[in-house]
Amino acid sequence: TPYPGITAMLAALKQAGHELYVATSKPEGMATAILEKFQLSAYFDKIYGASLDGSRDSKDKVIAYVLEELGHRENIVMVGDTHYDVEGAAMYGIKTIGVSWGFGKVQDMVAAGAIDIVDSPAQLLKKLLK
Repeated sequence: TPYPGITAMLAALKQAGHELYVATSKPEGMATAILEKFQLSAYFDKIYGASLDGSRDSKDKVIAYVLEELGHRENIVMVGDTHYDVEGAAMYGIKTIGVSWGFGKVQDMVAAGAIDIVDSPAQLLKKLLK
């Protein structure tokens, strides 16, 4: 089940003209199925995930794949809930905003270099719309 406020946040970001992508270590097909089940896939321009053949088996490899496909890196911010998100994004000079409501530990994201930690989708929306 999506966290409270996620759908409204995604809708507001899309309405403001932001491009949204998923970069997950979950297998791409599984990530797509989950987002479709909860009617969230329409908010994302594309869903990127791990490959079943093992060629994209870590967060940094998924991010590399995203960047290769997008062909640009300007104005990109990673939003994540684990230190893997922060570390994977940092490998490509991408800053990460950590969210406290996910699976990871706030102190691990801070230690990995997250530029900020937010405690709700409303706080995240405010940061991203600045």
